[in-house]
Amino acid sequence: HRFCYYRGMPSEGIEWCRAVLQTSVNGVPRVGTLRAMGALYCRRGEFHLGGHAFEEGLELAPGIQDQEMELGLLNNLANVRHHEGNFVEARRLFDACIPLLRASGQEHQLAIVLSNLGLVLHDMGDHEAARVPLEESLEIRLRLGDQSGAAMALN
Repeated sequence: HRFCYYRGMPSEGIEWCRAVLQTSVNGVPRVGTLRAMGALYCRRGEFHLGGHAFEEGLELAPGIQDQEMELGLLNNLANVRHHEGNFVEARRLFDACIPLLRASGQEHQLAIVLSNLGLVLHDMGDHEAARVPLEESLEIRLRLGDQSGAAMALN
């Protein structure tokens, strides 16, 4: 998935994912493949298909008991909804991620989700509310020494 994603070969990656999904693979490998396929569809600009893959992965996620995978799917689906202009759903999904990320101590991922939430709130026209998650994201990124993330948060 990563090779195809970063090399600009999403179609090839999607075909690999389809081949894997046609086997009897279940559990984490199946959910991970759906997540990868969703990302590849989004890379190809087919956000609706990416969203479907993320939704299917989320349906299976409780059974695998992999919170990191579930959070990744939630964040990815929220980004799709944001891209589609469904700001209310994007906000709901990002809001669902935040307490789980705080509890897990995944600060880098928390900073990313807070930044994404801030962008959604900004696009909803609530600029004051957007400042809160954006400022917290910046604070976390600076504390972690994430200079490129801090620059993105300031943008």
